[in-house]
Amino acid sequence: DADCQTRYGKTPAELYAQSIAEMEKYGFWGMICAPTDLEYANMANTSLKKICPGIRPNTSIATLISTDDQVRIMTPEQAIEAGADYLVMGRSFYEYIND
Repeated sequence: DADCQTRYGKTPAELYAQSIAEMEKYGFWGMICAPTDLEYANMANTSLKKICPGIRPNTSIATLISTDDQVRIMTPEQAIEAGADYLVMGRSFYEYIND
């Protein structure tokens, strides 16, 4: 939050609200959103579909964060509960198939 405030002069919630207003103005139907940022997208009360990468299988999130290159991750259940409309899970399937 502090980094966002320093870099953009706005809180994450304010930045999401501004971005969502622009997307709606120009006719976007959806947005890419880190699952951990869904709370900000939900605050904007938008009809945009929320597409979330960074979805990992039902493993301990703490374990995944320590071994993954992404830190803003959730399990499918957590992301859906948080308001995701679509989940991007390519790496989970790719790694499963290639193990």
